[in-house]
Amino acid sequence: MIQVTNKKIYLNTLYYFYNMYNGCYKHKGEVMKTTTIKENNNTMQFRPDKVDCTYIKEHSMIKLNSFYFSSSTVKFFNSKIKRVLFVHKEDKSNSNIFSKYGYRPYDNEDLFTILIEEVQAGFTETKEYKILLLDDTVKHYRINDEVVRYKDYKTARNELDRLENGLKLNLDSLNLFN
Repeated sequence: MIQVTNKKIYLNTLYYFYNMYNGCYKHKGEVMKTTTIKENNNTMQFRPDKVDCTYIKEHSMIKLNSFYFSSSTVKFFNSKIKRVLFVHKEDKSNSNIFSKYGYRPYDNEDLFTILIEEVQAGFTETKEYKILLLDDTVKHYRINDEVVRYKDYKTARNELDRLENGLKLNLDSLNLFN
C-alpha cells in the first residue's frame, strides 16, 4: 500500500478513480462520458525468439518465394528481426493469435505480419531499423516512395505502435507498404 502524505492528492485520486469506475470523469467543471472506439481488427505485438525468427524466414522463402531473408542476405546485412506485429483482419475477439492458430500462424490468409528489422547501414557499424510487411511478398514501409529507415529502435517501435493503433480500426495504413 502506498502511503500518501498529501490529503488533497489522495482525495483527488480517489475522486478520479471513482468517476472512471462509474463511466464518467470531470474535466474543468464538465462531466464527460467516456467513449470506446470500435475496433475491427485483432492485433498482437511481441518480441520474437530464435524459433519465431526461423519460422518467419522460412515462411518468406517458401510461401512467399522471396530471398529477402536468405542466409547469405541475412549474413551480409547482419539482419535481425526485433519485433513482430500480427494483424488479424475482421476479428474482434481480441484473443491471443498463437492460441487461435498454433505456433506457426504465418500461413493464415487473414493474418498480416509486420516486422521491425535491424540491419547494418552499408559498410559501417551503424544500425538502421526498417518496418516490413509480409503479404504476397516482402514489402517495405515507405513515405513518398522512399524506404523509411530509423536510426534507433525506440523511434521504429513508436512508429510500429502508431501503425498498430491505426490498423485496429481499419487497414488503410497497409497502403504505405510497397
